[in-house]
Amino acid sequence: MAERFEFTADTNIQEALDLDPQIAEIFRKLGLKCVDCVAAEAETLRIGALYHEKDLKEILDELNRHGFRKRKETA
Repeated sequence: MAERFEFTADTNIQEALDLDPQIAEIFRKLGLKCVDCVAAEAETLRIGALYHEKDLKEILDELNRHGFRKRKETA
């Protein structure tokens, strides 16, 4: 069984987006334009929230509420 993914302020934005397609919709709903941004590969949720003047706790609460799972690594 896949382990639950815990989003933190230091979660890389692109890592989050790659986890599940639904995350892009959550970002859009929260007013984060990170989905189409090249900086997503280098920035964290903390930086994204700061840049877009959004509440980091609200972002983390919303993402973690959904209970996304880590994808299993394949050899």
